[in-house]
Amino acid sequence: MTRARLAIVVAVWRHGRELVPTLRSIDRARDVAGAELDVVIRVVCSDTRQAVARSVIHRSGVADVGIHVVEQVTISPIGLQAHAVSEIDSTHLAFVDAGDLVSEEWLLDAFRVCQASGDAPIVVRPARVVTFGKRSGLWPQARWPAEPSAAHLLAVTDPWTGPLVMTRSVVEHVALTADVHEAIAQREWHSDLLA
Repeated sequence: MTRARLAIVVAVWRHGRELVPTLRSIDRARDVAGAELDVVIRVVCSDTRQAVARSVIHRSGVADVGIHVVEQVTISPIGLQAHAVSEIDSTHLAFVDAGDLVSEEWLLDAFRVCQASGDAPIVVRPARVVTFGKRSGLWPQARWPAEPSAAHLLAVTDPWTGPLVMTRSVVEHVALTADVHEAIAQREWHSDLLA
């Protein structure tokens, strides 16, 4: 039986040194999850941020970090993620934003929740997000007592903002938008749902 594979995508948009603690926290989580699944780390950036990304990856001391460079300057963070996902064949995906920290057990726990769902598309988020850098702090995730509507969810959260772990079927059902203008149009459409 082949081992499950989790690909962690870290988009470098306007980030610099806050990527270092993010990669280090992911590396510790990869060590914990490694007995049960294969974990791949992929940093994705535009060609204008390539030198910064490579320098920060080197400074982090984290080994086996792949870098995916998108040769398009006007790309959104979601577009960076979309390009990386299009080249990854993992059964499970994770998005972690540069500056976010993940606990050692969270990636494996989230993967297990996804795996228990079978073929159903599922997204798992932590109860709180710990960040480092320009917006350091502890940020609780929104909670609802019942099943919220898509309009309510989109009013308070960006569905692709990390950290999150999901089954591959999620991005097969809900396409990521690579073009920044299309991403803005989608945002406007989502906000019209609430009007």
